Amino acid sequence: MNTKPNQTAKVAKPTFDDLLIPLSDAERAYFIELHEYAIAKGMKIKIEKPTASPIYVRYTYKKLYSLVLCTNPTRISIPYGLKDTPNNFERFLEIVEEQADSDSLIEYIQDNIAICDGCAANVASRERDKKKGIKKSCGYYWIDIRGVKRLSCIASSISKYRYGKDTIYNDKDIEMLKRLIDIRIMQIDNLHCT
Repeated sequence: MNTKPNQTAKVAKPTFDDLLIPLSDAERAYFIELHEYAIAKGMKIKIEKPTASPIYVRYTYKKLYSLVLCTNPTRISIPYGLKDTPNNFERFLEIVEEQADSDSLIEYIQDNIAICDGCAANVASRERDKKKGIKKSCGYYWIDIRGVKRLSCIASSISKYRYGKDTIYNDKDIEMLKRLIDIRIMQIDNLHCT
């Protein structure tokens, strides 16, 4: 008689190639291009064990998230948050404004800031807050980007992805995302210099 408790099978940790499986050929090429760019910039890859359908690949630079690739749904994000540092977005924008291509970067950010779009994760909390008479608790806030106001999501990232909508990336997106990776690295380097 076996008295040892049942051991559950170990779940294999996904690889970067596993991330690519559900993607279209174009999406796969873009993910590979961004992956190679991030690694060349000195980022470290961190693949999350899937607890559900999506596989997340996060890239860190000096231990701070700097690029997130996700499948199902396809999502690419450039985080701008910093640990224990106020005004993260404003610090990020200051660096953007110093760039020669700041006008095109600002336009891209205005169109692709992670806006509060009522994602499913926040629906229940908003309902609870509404019953309690609280206006918000998920962390969204209004930001001004050269006179254009956006309701920013707690996700603190720049991402073309919108909850419940298909996201199609193109060459311009990848070019802009690479520039935003460069700016993220500058933001982190500036944090470590002060």
